[in-house]
Amino acid sequence: MRRCCTRTAIWAIPSVRPADVFFGSANRMLVFAGLLFILTFLIAGTSIYHMVRNTTLAKLEARLAEEISLLRRIYDEGGPAALANVVNQLEDPAVAGERFVGLFDESGGKLAGNINIAVIPDKLTTRSTMTLVSNGMDQTLFARAVVLESRHVVVGRNTQLMKDELDTLAWAIITEGITTIAVGLLIGWLLSRRPLRQLERIAATLEKVAQGDTGARVRISNGNAQIDRISRLVNESLEKLSTLMKSTQNTIHAIAHDLRSPLNRAFILVREASENRADSQQLLNDAEAALYNLGAIFDTVLRISRLEASTSRSAFSVIDLREVIRDVAAVFEPAFTDRKQAVIIQDASSPVTVHADEQMLKQLLTNLLQNFNRHTPAGSTVTLSACRLGTGGSILQVADDGPGIPAEAHDGMLKPFSRLDASRSDEGSGLGLALVKAIVNQHGATLSLTDNNPGLRVEIRFPALPPNLSNL
Repeated sequence: MRRCCTRTAIWAIPSVRPADVFFGSANRMLVFAGLLFILTFLIAGTSIYHMVRNTTLAKLEARLAEEISLLRRIYDEGGPAALANVVNQLEDPAVAGERFVGLFDESGGKLAGNINIAVIPDKLTTRSTMTLVSNGMDQTLFARAVVLESRHVVVGRNTQLMKDELDTLAWAIITEGITTIAVGLLIGWLLSRRPLRQLERIAATLEKVAQGDTGARVRISNGNAQIDRISRLVNESLEKLSTLMKSTQNTIHAIAHDLRSPLNRAFILVREASENRADSQQLLNDAEAALYNLGAIFDTVLRISRLEASTSRSAFSVIDLREVIRDVAAVFEPAFTDRKQAVIIQDASSPVTVHADEQMLKQLLTNLLQNFNRHTPAGSTVTLSACRLGTGGSILQVADDGPGIPAEAHDGMLKPFSRLDASRSDEGSGLGLALVKAIVNQHGATLSLTDNNPGLRVEIRFPALPPNLSNL
């Protein structure tokens, strides 16, 4: 039951519903784009319709003004008789066409023309335009009138043709708009099918991951579209998640083993001491040492966590790596002497300065020398050196001629609780190099493990000093 509960806790990830993908933002954007296109079309279509209508009316009014001007000139030159003669000629349908003209006396009586109006509207006498309905013909006219002494002249055009043309234009705009919108939505839907299928694959993959299949990955095409880049990012994230889960599981197993060992040892020692044996005090001292070792493991784990989470550099200053090497090497000299190990310091001729936390650097070098002292046989030699790089940075090297670490295990040894001894019977907690890695990251430096042929070479490359500190 415990394993089942642990698995559920680890994979307590909300599942992805297909409906969230297929009826989500993609289709909403398609519908929104369609509505926006319809609104744009309505505005543009209405504007075009009214522009054409106003242009047609303006041209029609200009023609009526020209005819009024022509009839006025005829009246001025030939008098009422000439005007009546011209208006009577326009009664012929072959001549008139869509043109309407009427000549009326002061009382509204018809004198000539093809407009029959019982009473002249007052507005026509003010030389404005309006719509009239001719008696007997029941046609809507766009008309304009002028008063020539005792005569009223009315000219107009039948608006039915204009109305038919505008109706045709309106239907053409509507039909074209509906066709364009339908085709656009169809094309948009077809174009969205491929991304939607890829989103479906992503959703299915995330669903598998949510169910505990950490090896599930999104199938990626050879394209370079945005959805393909997203798929690659999803796979990269899933790969990191899978690696993190495996590392977490390995760390949990390692912690369980490394914490259980000192606890069991302390428990056994305390139980033996309770039997009033002659060496009870020594047993209690050993139990205390085991518990102290357990506390040291916790302290190291917490320190690594704080370093990984912190970005503060308040304790940083300009440090000479040569001085750090000499100080730490002096502390380890008795331990090296006891194991008949040698240390060689290759001093640079000039200061090798870095922007760093001095205590962190001493802890880093202490961990590396502890590993050398603990894991290399008697007669081994470790070489410590620091030098400036041509790029402005600095490099710290710790190289020994001991058994070394297999190349395939280099990366793994930088993880917490990692050991070469799978049985974990060797002394140590497997946190030394992990703490070194955390300190290196805190300084923006890089750490590499290489084969020293024989032995192990550890190289730490520090960045160049900031410009405001380079002269210190």
